Amino acid sequence: MLRLIDGHSISRTDLETIKKIYTEAFPPEERREWDRVMHLLDGEKSFRLTAAYMDKELIGFITGWDFQDFIYMEHFATAPSARNKGYGATIFSEILSSSDKPHVIEVERPDNETASRRIRFYERLGMTVSDRDYLQPPYSKGGKPVPMFIMTDKGYDKKWADTIRRKVYNTEQ
Repeated sequence: MLRLIDGHSISRTDLETIKKIYTEAFPPEERREWDRVMHLLDGEKSFRLTAAYMDKELIGFITGWDFQDFIYMEHFATAPSARNKGYGATIFSEILSSSDKPHVIEVERPDNETASRRIRFYERLGMTVSDRDYLQPPYSKGGKPVPMFIMTDKGYDKKWADTIRRKVYNTEQ
């Protein structure tokens, strides 16, 4: 049975496991330093970290921001032992159904097979590419923007990109 647990209720051991999954799943230019993630979890009321468990096994996590008009899902990954078993689709579908607000994600442009597969995965779950001209601002000072696509499930308002840039990335500077 799938259980989603708020980041404030996750054990230290499981937070360390999530950190390992996070740093292995995302290249440095697409993630923030882990101590910054913990700082946001403790001090930013709109920031969320949710762990996914199948029975008692930690199988993945998602981080995101709950804004007034939409939910921005920042990082989503499953544990290596949980990949290719349908758990990712189960977790993501549960997250999508947990709110009536539109959901927004950034995805790598389909410049390789892995990125193309990822986009198809999200499309199967009801997401559509809404903005092909998006640049993910750098997570750290001196970093470079990363060309990405934005995908959404219930439509897209371009002003949301400004909210993401202002709120999510300005917390890094």
